[in-house]
Amino acid sequence: MLGWFNKTFIHTGKIEVKFSKIITKGYNLRTKGDYATIYDLDKQELLQMFGEMTEFIQEIERFLNTP
Repeated sequence: MLGWFNKTFIHTGKIEVKFSKIITKGYNLRTKGDYATIYDLDKQELLQMFGEMTEFIQEIERFLNTP
């Protein structure tokens, strides 16, 4: 999924590289949460990720709404 996203949107310049880093970081944290015995995010990390994911969603919405 991440490879396809990068190939289709990042490498073609349709979406900025920083959004690849955001989605990769989110995916890795989700994987840790799913498969690690115990994994806790502190409040500061959680708020930072929330802000980054909000920005990512806004960028995807902008892309989808661009003619």
